[in-house]
Amino acid sequence: MNFKGILAVVLSLFSCTHDIPKAQIADDDYFCDIDFVITDITTINSGCLRFTVDNILEGKRVLFSLIINANENKKSAENPNIQFISGKIETAGDGFDAFVNTLAALYSIEQPTTIKKDDIELVLAVLETNANGTKFRTKAFVNSDTDNESMYAEFYINIDIEKKLLQIREKDPGYRSPMIKALSGEK
Repeated sequence: MNFKGILAVVLSLFSCTHDIPKAQIADDDYFCDIDFVITDITTINSGCLRFTVDNILEGKRVLFSLIINANENKKSAENPNIQFISGKIETAGDGFDAFVNTLAALYSIEQPTTIKKDDIELVLAVLETNANGTKFRTKAFVNSDTDNESMYAEFYINIDIEKKLLQIREKDPGYRSPMIKALSGEK
């Protein structure tokens, strides 16, 4: 074996993606949903929770964090059983670019030409939670304050802390383009 062959074997043994969990895609004829493994959970800023995802998605390393303000608790005027909390998706350089571009490809949407590094603000409606608060389902709203329908998106984020699972579920494929626009920082 020549030097290049040995180097290739050594590099593959120490590859940065060797122990990185693989995201699972559930793609049926209508929806494209993704299950990510949560790789880190931290408490920040007096009760905010950061869920970090560092996974392989469609052969690419994707990285982002979801921050949820666990202290916030606004009740819905229409349905007092639904609580609203704020959240945001923290961008993380090339890993976030890979996430947005891979999601665009999965959604059959043109990949954005540029991706801004601004965090994406979310409003989350907590739809369901278990008694100990380790598992919850939310509906996420992106650009909820806009009148421009091409920029507004809804999707579901489900978290199971015990299983280290963060799910992104489509609400409606009609929100694919606005979601990619929002994630890329287009205003």
